[in-house]
Amino acid sequence: MIYFTDNTKDVYAFYKEDLEHDEQVKSRIAELEAEKLNPPEQDEAGNSQDYDALINQLRSTIRIGGELTPISEQEAQQLVAPSPEEMDDQKTKAEHTWVQSELESVQIELMYHWTDDERASFTLEVWKQYTRDLRNYTTTDDSGIISVVGDTRPSRPH
Repeated sequence: MIYFTDNTKDVYAFYKEDLEHDEQVKSRIAELEAEKLNPPEQDEAGNSQDYDALINQLRSTIRIGGELTPISEQEAQQLVAPSPEEMDDQKTKAEHTWVQSELESVQIELMYHWTDDERASFTLEVWKQYTRDLRNYTTTDDSGIISVVGDTRPSRPH
């Protein structure tokens, strides 16, 4: 793979064949532009060529835009790697999603106790404490910003 970036630091990857294809197309365009300056009167069939149409058609087949700058694979990886802040944000969201999932699961366990269902496990107090621990692990402020406030992930009763 050959890597490129644009002025917004987006990264693009192309195969070597794409680069070779574009070089061939650009070479043919250069030939046509030179021929356009001194065109033959007519081809063998008696027709003259529409150089602009041919050149435009060839340009439309170019795969790698001229505004892209080649970069190394290492540079590409650095550009697409999330920043430490993004990684922290992803972890926080994942932890909050886990807490929400656990709270839904605990709700079922609590209902087993409230309805005296034989499937109830542990004690009602154990599940209540686990629920409090979950709620104290992540929080959402008034603006909807999620944060992890607990030191360690609560352990599910087992």
